[in-house]
Amino acid sequence: MREFLYEVKDPMGFHARPASRLFMKAREYECRIDVAAEGETVDGKNLMALMSLEIREGEMLRFRFEGTDEEEAKKALLEVLDQI
Repeated sequence: MREFLYEVKDPMGFHARPASRLFMKAREYECRIDVAAEGETVDGKNLMALMSLEIREGEMLRFRFEGTDEEEAKKALLEVLDQI
């Protein structure tokens, strides 16, 4: 299992565009990807679930990966988040 924390830097928060970019990349991997914030955990491969987190600037997201390609998925999602 791999995981990392990410602080949302966008003044608009974690809105539809970043959630969509993250979802598109996450679904390329076989491993389970969970995204947690404010005590709620959702499937990182479910766009509506990601958007339901309603994360604001400065709040933290915890990403957890479990499965055969977890390391590759972690690296890929970190790259996506760096571009947001």
